[in-house]
Amino acid sequence: MPKVTLDFTGFELPEGWTTTMAVFSGPEERFGKGETPFRTNIAISTEQVAEGKDFHEYAEEKTTFLRQQLPDYKVVSDQEVSICGVTGLLREQTFSGPNGMLLQQLVLYFIKENTGYSLAG
Repeated sequence: MPKVTLDFTGFELPEGWTTTMAVFSGPEERFGKGETPFRTNIAISTEQVAEGKDFHEYAEEKTTFLRQQLPDYKVVSDQEVSICGVTGLLREQTFSGPNGMLLQQLVLYFIKENTGYSLAG
């Protein structure tokens, strides 16, 4: 049974439940006087993928979805990276957030044992 542990508590998930996403938020910051407050965050998501799918295909599926949801979504750069023996795609992307604020984000897409991972921050 999956177990979730936070710094202040922990619990076991009911039978059949899985952990598929976690979001960690930083402190509220203001980058200029009078600007809208912003919280830096890191989001981790996982999902089962078809046997044989590679990280390039996985990243393109996610990109197609983001383009449908965010009209001004842009890929700035892609770089193939290897971390701890796992190869993936590190993508820099931009899109508009709350109140039209331009956001820039790095996302690492990789696949391990038929599980697709997206780490964004």
